[in-house]
Amino acid sequence: MQRITNETGTFTVDNNGVLIDYQSTGGNQVAENVWRCLDIPEGVKVIPEEAFCRCHVQQRLTFPKSLQVIGAGHGCAFANSILPHVELPVTLEKLGDFVF
Repeated sequence: MQRITNETGTFTVDNNGVLIDYQSTGGNQVAENVWRCLDIPEGVKVIPEEAFCRCHVQQRLTFPKSLQVIGAGHGCAFANSILPHVELPVTLEKLGDFVF
C-alpha cells in the first residue's frame, strides 16, 4: 500500500494500483465532496465503483496514463457528479456501466 500526494490531495493505492482512499489537501476542498481540482496521480490503475460518487469538481479533472479501469462491474465511479471537461486516457481498457 502506498500514499501518493499531489497538489489536489493524498491518494491511497493498494499494491495492484487500486485507489482505496482520497483526502483533499490545502485549499482544494471547497465543501464536502466539492473540490476545485482533482488530479488522479500516476500509479493509479483502477478507480473502483463509487470512489467519487456525488462529487463536484469545479475546474479540472485529470487521469493518469497508468489508468486502466474506471468503475469495474456496475461502475458508478463518478455517478451523480458534476465534472468539468473529461478526457479519458488512451490506456483505459475498461469503463464500467453508469460510470459518469
